[in-house]
Amino acid sequence: MKYSVLLYIAVLFFFLMGTASSCKKDDHYSHIPNISFNSLIKLKSKDQPASKAILSFSYIDGDGDIGLRQEDTLSPYHKTGDYYYNLIIDLEELQDNVWTKKYLINPSTLDTTYLHSRIPLLKDMDFKSYTKGEISDTLFIKDPFSEFDTIRFKFHIIDRTLNKSNIITTPNIIRD
Repeated sequence: MKYSVLLYIAVLFFFLMGTASSCKKDDHYSHIPNISFNSLIKLKSKDQPASKAILSFSYIDGDGDIGLRQEDTLSPYHKTGDYYYNLIIDLEELQDNVWTKKYLINPSTLDTTYLHSRIPLLKDMDFKSYTKGEISDTLFIKDPFSEFDTIRFKFHIIDRTLNKSNIITTPNIIRD
């Protein structure tokens, strides 16, 4: 009798442990950020062609170290370095059936305009747990100096420990 009660308790214990562990949410993600494309929406005003679009994407990072503070300007995040920007966006233009990297020219200054951005720090500096969410960025799509009308964007993010995410290519967009 004692043996069957102990066996019953042991089986019940393992059953409850198995049930409890199967309900536990698995929050283990890679420390390398992962992004996925959500949308690219042209912004149109009433009678004007679209000059901007909103890019939206989701992210997840296992240690949550995405984002830079405004004062993060020392190496490796210094202004002339490769890691000053942590959202890297390249514009490509379809030129004679070949995708070509394109730089926008600011019409008033004739300077090259980059689409890269700095994602601000998304959470406290503890970086002990994952973070996920959605980011949107407004991009210029109009180029008065270009004769080509089909463009797309390639983008990725870089976390504070310089891990680069996967690269996403947006669907084609036709300039108005």
